[in-house]
Amino acid sequence: MNTAPSSSPLPERFRAAGQGGVFAFFDRLDAAQRTELLAQAAEVDLLTEGRFRLGVAVGWNHVEYEALGQDFSSRGRRLDEQIELMRRLWTERSVTFEGEFDRITGAGIAPLPVQRPIPIWIGEIGRAHV
Repeated sequence: MNTAPSSSPLPERFRAAGQGGVFAFFDRLDAAQRTELLAQAAEVDLLTEGRFRLGVAVGWNHVEYEALGQDFSSRGRRLDEQIELMRRLWTERSVTFEGEFDRITGAGIAPLPVQRPIPIWIGEIGRAHV
């Protein structure tokens, strides 16, 4: 499996799920990838009439975090914050947010998804996030 960061993460990782749904799974996204993912996920949710699910995980390989300039030991807190931010961006037209890792002012995506917010499935191996 290719673990190199992608400039377009969503199309490569589509999976058909049961009951006519669509599922995509991601770990360790940088800010640019996350922005693109949010917009693409909203579009896929619209195309599937609200049957999209997004899977996320903290990741396990410290080398990948180093390549993104991120602290491996804070990945659980970073994921929690990113989920909060994703949910707000999928439900609000304009978001101002200041967290430990991310800061945005007056940002939004359009069009908004059918599901507000899109369901997020969280994967984890071990106790890295606990």
